[in-house]
Amino acid sequence: GAARPGPPPANTPRPAGGLLPAIPVITPPLDSRVAWSAPTRLTGSLLATSANGTVPGRAVTFFWSLDPSPPGLLAYNRTALDGATSGALSLVLAAKTLQPDQAYIVRLTSTQGGALSIASASIVINGPPAGGTFAISPYVGVALTTGFSFTAAGWSDVDLPITVQFGYFDMGAGGDVMLGSRGESLVQTWVLPHGNPTGSYNLSVHCTVSDGLGVSTRAGCNGLDYCIVQVTPFPGTCEELDASYRSAMGVAISSGNTPLVSAYAAIYSRAIRVLPFQGEDGLARCGNDWPAVISSMAATLFAAAAGPDTYTLPAQRRRAAA
Repeated sequence: GAARPGPPPANTPRPAGGLLPAIPVITPPLDSRVAWSAPTRLTGSLLATSANGTVPGRAVTFFWSLDPSPPGLLAYNRTALDGATSGALSLVLAAKTLQPDQAYIVRLTSTQGGALSIASASIVINGPPAGGTFAISPYVGVALTTGFSFTAAGWSDVDLPITVQFGYFDMGAGGDVMLGSRGESLVQTWVLPHGNPTGSYNLSVHCTVSDGLGVSTRAGCNGLDYCIVQVTPFPGTCEELDASYRSAMGVAISSGNTPLVSAYAAIYSRAIRVLPFQGEDGLARCGNDWPAVISSMAATLFAAAAGPDTYTLPAQRRRAAA
């Protein structure tokens, strides 16, 4: 995030003309700071009653504005209310609409019968960490075998700590798969599943960098939000795949780290999915054992997907004591 501005100005209704119109009030976030990667939400209210000098039955028009104004936002949410009623008026802007680390003056203007009143408040958009890079090495490897080094370096933000989370894209798993939990370790080594068989076994990997308030950005290579590595399928037999799986999951389970268990479950489930489609070569390597091995591994993975906590040591001890 940016350096902090001074305290926001108080709501300042300002009448213009001889009639005091409906009085607008703005309620910004408690600390007047909003996350760049989340929607910007402010609430306004209008006291449109005859006690405030308004004329019952005469329409009250209100609109929001920002200074500086985002492109295409000149007057937002212009609406008319009956002069005898009150209203709660929300301003909601999509995530990443406003500039990170930018201070804005938000105004809520109401008019009635030619008279005008304005309330204003200040917000600052808390931007994500900046100035850093993401790299992965090597760019070519073998699924479940090669240790790929993920490195985030040079990121800065005033809201500490800075944390990272690495991941890859798997269409078969429904999208992004995160490798473990978000943490302060900026260099991590992971094995990966094979890449896309129809795309030279290319696999998209990425890095999410967050500040201490949870505002995040995604980093990749060459100006993109992802990097490409080539990961060929696991070359061993079904028995070797099963042994590799049990070894990796054993380490994850022993750590008691549920996100780590989930990550390895996702990685190995992709390896499992490719085996039945490797044709005669795959069947020859696996022999008659692959259906049983796949079924056993798949059952474990399905259970992990339904509740990875069942694989942590505390959960195992609870079951053993029951």
